[in-house]
Amino acid sequence: MENVSVSVSQKLRGLKREDIVVSEYAERRARFRQVDLEEVFDNLLNPVRLQWAEKQVIDNDERYDCYFVYKHRTLRCIVKLENDVKVRIINVIKPRKWPI
Repeated sequence: MENVSVSVSQKLRGLKREDIVVSEYAERRARFRQVDLEEVFDNLLNPVRLQWAEKQVIDNDERYDCYFVYKHRTLRCIVKLENDVKVRIINVIKPRKWPI
């Protein structure tokens, strides 16, 4: 497992909000897991909290498992890059709180 967060961060930096598409599955999972999608959008548009990203190759798709780290918690989301222009949010995992 290789950390590719620097290259993913560079790809995300040029995005606009309308370039981000949320899959129906990710939207349902976010509601169920009580994750604010605005926070996910903010992290993708300004990836300063992106600390770890793993590349996944599934059906020739370029997907990344991204971990956005806050002071005492981590937000995880899986995104798919489409033609280096659009990002599709595949899944959102509830932030995990870490002991102090």
